[in-house]
Amino acid sequence: MEAENLQVLTKDEELDVPDDESVASEDSEMEPFEDYRIKIEEMLNGLNMPNFDIEPLHHGYAFINNVYALTSSENPAEQYVLRVPVLPDFRESDGVCEAVENDACLLDFVHGVLPVPKVKTFDATKDNALNAPFMIQTRLPGRSLNGIYDDLSQEAKFGIIEQVVELMAKLESIQFDVAGTFVAAPPEASTVTISHPTMQYFNEGDPEFLSGPDVAQDRQGSDLKAFLLSHMNGWVAKELKDEAEEGEESISLPAYRKLLSIIDALSNEGAFAAAPYPIVLHHWDFEPRNIMVENSTGKWRVSGIIDWDDAIAVPRPLARPPLDWIWDLEGEGYTGYLNTDHQPKSLERLTAEETELKAKFDGLATEKLVGYAEDAYGHGRWLRRLWTFARSGGNTCWYLELMDLMIKDWDERPKPVVPQPWTVRGLVRWFGELLKL
Repeated sequence: MEAENLQVLTKDEELDVPDDESVASEDSEMEPFEDYRIKIEEMLNGLNMPNFDIEPLHHGYAFINNVYALTSSENPAEQYVLRVPVLPDFRESDGVCEAVENDACLLDFVHGVLPVPKVKTFDATKDNALNAPFMIQTRLPGRSLNGIYDDLSQEAKFGIIEQVVELMAKLESIQFDVAGTFVAAPPEASTVTISHPTMQYFNEGDPEFLSGPDVAQDRQGSDLKAFLLSHMNGWVAKELKDEAEEGEESISLPAYRKLLSIIDALSNEGAFAAAPYPIVLHHWDFEPRNIMVENSTGKWRVSGIIDWDDAIAVPRPLARPPLDWIWDLEGEGYTGYLNTDHQPKSLERLTAEETELKAKFDGLATEKLVGYAEDAYGHGRWLRRLWTFARSGGNTCWYLELMDLMIKDWDERPKPVVPQPWTVRGLVRWFGELLKL
C-alpha cells in the first residue's frame, strides 16, 4: 500500500498493574470510578449510545490512557473501547487535543489493511460530559497475547510466530514518500471528522537550525545518512546555542560529536545502502501486550494490534528491532525506543526451546522480509541506537548514560575489515587486516 496521497508539512502505556485495577486517589486528582461512570453514561447518552455496561480496564493518572470496556446490554456482541488520554496539562486548555485527532486519523487510514480497531467516534476537545478528549473504537476480539504466550505449547508459539511475521510484512507494505509523524489533516470540525493523515517531518532540535535550507530535504528519510546527520546536528546546534547563552559547558556535546563520528565510520563500512530505503509504518511498541489473540477453533489466531499512539514512518532499518519477546518473554530489558538494541540480552541463557523459537522467527523473517538479517542484527542495530538520540536528544541523565554505553560498546567492538581500493597497496593492507582477525 503506497501512501501517495499524503500531504507533507514542513513547518517551522502501560504500567505493570492488573487490567481492572483503579489507581485513582487524592494524589492523582482522579475521582473513583463509580463517580466517573456517571460522566461516561452522560457522554454516551449524548452520543445516542444508551444502555451500555461500563467496565474499567485502566482508571487513574498512573496510566497514559484511561481505558473502559463498553458492552451493549441490548446486544452483547456490540462492544467498544473508550480511551481517555491522561493529559494533566490539557485540563487548563480550551484547545484541541491533537493526539486524539492524529490517532483517529491514522487508525482510519490503516483500517482494512491491518487488523486494527475501527474508530466509531471521537472528540478532541473538552466540550463533553467527560470534560476531556476521548475516542471510542471497536473492541478487538480475544485477549492480550501477553497473558497467554508463556503458557502456549511450542507448536502454538510457532503458529503465533508465523502470524507475527505476516503482520510485519503488512506493516512494511504501508510505505510513504517521507519520514515523520502522522498528523490529522486540518479538520472542519474537531469531532468525528476523519481524513487521510498528513506527514510532518521530525522537528526536534534547535529551531534556527530547523529553518535551514536543507533540513526539509535531509529529513525526508530517503538518504538515511543525511537523515541521521540532520537530526544529530540539530541537537549539536541547540547545545552550542545553550552554551553561548548560559555560559556553561554542555555535558552532552562531546557525546554528540562522538556519535557523529560513528555515523561517518558506519558510512565507511558500507552501512548505508546506495539505493534509498523504503519509508515504512512503524508501531514502536509491537509487544505482546498490544497484540490481541483469540481461540475460537482450537487454534490461537492474532485478531489485531492495538495502541497506535505515536506510530511513525521511518526508513526501514529503524523499524526492525528484533522481536526478542518471542524467545525471551520474561527477559530483562527495554521495549519500544529503549529496546534491547541498547541492552542486548545474553543468548547463552536461552533454553533449547527458546533457541528453537528464535531460529524459527529469524528464519521466517529472513525469508519473508528483504534484508531483515542485516537490518535487525547487523549495522541496523547501530543505526537504531543512533536514532534514539537523533530523535530524542540526550538531555536527561538516563539518555546520557545510554549514549555513554553506546560509545563504550562501539569502541570495544571487534574492528571490521573495511574494503580497500583494488590496488596492490590496498590489497596488501586489506590482507594484513584480515590476518589480524
